[in-house]
Amino acid sequence: MWFLHCHIDLHNTNGMVMVIDEGDSKPTSPIGFPVYRNFEFKGSVLKEKNEHR
Repeated sequence: MWFLHCHIDLHNTNGMVMVIDEGDSKPTSPIGFPVYRNFEFKGSVLKEKNEHR
């Protein structure tokens, strides 16, 4: 398993990180460990100029 990340802390906390799993199996997660799923962005990145008025 490879952990790839940006070296800017703010980017890490905002999700600029990924894990590449190239093995055939993985260890089981601890009891109570959160389940993470794929992020799917469904909004607009840019706001309209007049939106804040």
